[in-house]
Amino acid sequence: MIANLAMAGLFTFAFPEELRIDYGKVRFGTERPRLVGKAKGLRFRICDTTVEGDRVRVFGVAGHKDRQTVNVLTATTADGIVFTDERLVYRLPKPDNKWLAADLVLIDDRLLLMVCDYGRPAVKGHRFHLFTGNVDGTGWEHRNDSPIYKGQDAFGLVWDKENRRLINYQTTYQKWPKRYADNMGKDVRRVLHIRTSPDGLAWTPGGSFGVAGPHLPENQLIVPDGQDAGETEFYKFRPAKFGDFWAGGVVKYIPQPAGLPRSGALPHGPFVGCEWWVSRDGFRWVRPFRETSDFEGVNFKFSHCFHPPIPVGGEFRWLADRDVYALHPDRMFFVGSRANAELTTPVVVPTGDGMELQVSFESIRLKRKSHLIQGYLMAELRTADDNPIAGFEKEKCRFLPSDKTSLPLAWAGKRLPDPLPEGGVRLKLYFRDLRVYSLRY
Repeated sequence: MIANLAMAGLFTFAFPEELRIDYGKVRFGTERPRLVGKAKGLRFRICDTTVEGDRVRVFGVAGHKDRQTVNVLTATTADGIVFTDERLVYRLPKPDNKWLAADLVLIDDRLLLMVCDYGRPAVKGHRFHLFTGNVDGTGWEHRNDSPIYKGQDAFGLVWDKENRRLINYQTTYQKWPKRYADNMGKDVRRVLHIRTSPDGLAWTPGGSFGVAGPHLPENQLIVPDGQDAGETEFYKFRPAKFGDFWAGGVVKYIPQPAGLPRSGALPHGPFVGCEWWVSRDGFRWVRPFRETSDFEGVNFKFSHCFHPPIPVGGEFRWLADRDVYALHPDRMFFVGSRANAELTTPVVVPTGDGMELQVSFESIRLKRKSHLIQGYLMAELRTADDNPIAGFEKEKCRFLPSDKTSLPLAWAGKRLPDPLPEGGVRLKLYFRDLRVYSLRY
């Protein structure tokens, strides 16, 4: 995971429970990842990244179609498009059966690889193994004699640097009467489960699981709810840390009646798309973007193989196969309204000389003409206990539609009260036909 991303003083409008909607109807949405090029010089799937001066080093894995080989590789890039210095770090020994899936994280200057091979029988779960070694290729060892646990081959491994622990976003099974059977049968569905470990060997919660059982306790599962389509399953999740919040795209899946053609080479499907989830701690996830996660035209692997971002020139970049996508860290998620709306932020304590909003006026973004160019934004400062601050009323800080997307806030020339009110300030926004992405302070 990339360390030291400077996200202090950034509030992202992605968490409905952190905002007070004072008037109107708002919706939460996501920015569509922007295709910026085709990757060159990279022949493996990226799993983790780290900044080295003006370049980013990436680590990842590549398997062979015979499933007898998994290679750990590394390369560097300056722009997330052209990769150089690719080299082999480690080649796994031949498995007892076949290697099925792998994921990799960087912990300080060592790499930790979890990989599973086909279970015997598979319905009792695939067998998980752990390999660790240095980034220079020395000191690699197979750490377990017997399987760490048995489970599902879809999993996402993340190193939580702040808390010095591994987090595994593991797909598992829930007993469930399915309307349409698939390769898992008709009695279980795929859901999510989170487990943690200090070393990759001992996991909490622990325990093995399989299609045919055993099955994990219900209170350890993340499952679809009443707002999801009845056949929804959660197939894959691998989030990343972005400053003070986590985000990732959950791959969703819905089986269909027997006899219809498959949508791809897998013996199940079809997938129905991806949905951004966000969290403050990596464990309690919220879903404000159920119908507004914008992945239109984006390579499916963006979410399926989501990796920590590659920072380039103030934006983040990701690979999906050879497609390279970008998002600006201040413009990933938004709250917006086409009609009049008002909202108030939580308390923030500005650490610089002012505040700046990232926005988009909808009429400008959609290139409307004449009388359809509309919208406004007004902002006022309030104390922590929600009282107006004299001189910082909304009438003194207002904006009309323009192509400007970064708006420094000022009230009759004043950026902030002097001195700042004790306990910080709240920002109340009055707006129409506008997307509000984030607040820098």
